[in-house]
Amino acid sequence: VMKRVFLYVLLLIFIGSSIYPKVTLIASQNAFKLCLNTLFPSFLFPLIIVRLLSPYHVLTPFLKPLKKIIQFIFNMDIHTFEILCTSLFLGFPSSLLYLEEYTNTLNQKQYNRFMYCAFMASPSFIFISLSTIYPNKITTTLFCIQILSICILLICTRKIPLFLQIKTIQKDIQTLLKDAISRSFIIFGN
Repeated sequence: VMKRVFLYVLLLIFIGSSIYPKVTLIASQNAFKLCLNTLFPSFLFPLIIVRLLSPYHVLTPFLKPLKKIIQFIFNMDIHTFEILCTSLFLGFPSSLLYLEEYTNTLNQKQYNRFMYCAFMASPSFIFISLSTIYPNKITTTLFCIQILSICILLICTRKIPLFLQIKTIQKDIQTLLKDAISRSFIIFGN
C-alpha cells in the first residue's frame, strides 16, 4: 500500500514538474545557490583545517592531562580520542572518510564503535547554515545534544577498547591542501 502511495506521489511530482517547468527550474536554481553559498563553505573550511593540522596532533598537548580520565571513561587512548574529536569538526560525510583512514587495524566491533561517531552534522554546518533558518539558541542546543549523544554512545560501548596504531605521515602543506580540496569535491560531487 505504501509503495503505491509513494509511486502516485512521484507520478504527481513528475506531472507537476512537466506542466510547470519554470517553477521546477527556479526551485532547482535556488537549491543550487543555497548549496554553493552555505553548504559548501560550511564543510570546505573545516576539511582544509583538519587536513592541515591532523598530522601534527595539535590536540594531544591539551588531552595529555586527561589521559587517565579518557581511558577510564571511554576506554581509549588519547590519540584515538583526538581523532574522534577532530572528526567532530568535519561532520558527515567528511568525518566518515576521515575516520575510515584509521580503521585498518580494527576488528568489526571496534570498527563499528569508531564509525558510529561519524554520523553527526559539523559545527560549521550547524552554526553557519542552520543559523540562517533557526535562532542561535536552537543551533547551540542541537550542537550540544550531538556532542552529548556521542559521549553517551562512547560510554555505553566502552566494553570494546579502542587503541589505534597511529602512523604519523608527514606531508608538506601543499600536498595536504590538495588532498583536502580534492576530498571536498569528491564529497560535494556525491
